[in-house]
Amino acid sequence: MQDKKVEVLFQEQLEYYSQTLSSSRTSPLIVLFCQWVKMRKIRKKLEIAEFGGAAGQLLASLNDKYPHNNLTNIELVKEYGNKQVCRKIKFVHGSILKSDFKDKSFDCLIIRDILHHLIGKNFNQTRKNQLLALKELKRMVRPNGIILIDELTNQSKWVCKILFYLSRLNSRIGIRFNKLQISPQTIICLFTPEELSQMIKKIFNNKKYIKITFFKKPMTLRGGIVHFGRPYGKLICAIG
Repeated sequence: MQDKKVEVLFQEQLEYYSQTLSSSRTSPLIVLFCQWVKMRKIRKKLEIAEFGGAAGQLLASLNDKYPHNNLTNIELVKEYGNKQVCRKIKFVHGSILKSDFKDKSFDCLIIRDILHHLIGKNFNQTRKNQLLALKELKRMVRPNGIILIDELTNQSKWVCKILFYLSRLNSRIGIRFNKLQISPQTIICLFTPEELSQMIKKIFNNKKYIKITFFKKPMTLRGGIVHFGRPYGKLICAIG
């Protein structure tokens, strides 16, 4: 089960995540996708899906480079259905934790900063949700397909737990500080890069190609405060 406050959070931030000039337009996942297409010498029409794709900015960028594929955006917040930046995108109101898609439905599956929002009733349930999400990706990808993951991580295991418990506590207290992106709906549960890498390798141990890269982000004032001064960054992963 996923905490209902996650949906409320993204409803509140609907306009922000619907901006056309989104950072997703320059996502490293686009480069990985292009490398995969060239490596596999793919000529057929692909079924590409993103879970939590907001207004479909990343899918639109992929369409600019390879315009003959089918695109699906699965979003927890149904209001995003009216915000899609590309008419080709098929919008589906749903969740990666409760997907009605059949096994081997897609050639390419994408998630960006989704795992740390899959909040359950406690820390252990949250980790089970995150594990389930990765297993769902494995179930839905076609043979010789690719899974692309972009996830915020913190290099300290204790900071990951503290952020979860403090944000969970604040969901009851109700403190709001927009400059630090703190709100009663913002509950997060991060992995360390090592934790997430190990989980991915364990789940996808039958895959011949797993490329994992960690990009350390520059320490900003806001980031330093939120992450307790510990290094944080993005884990970028391609599984094919």
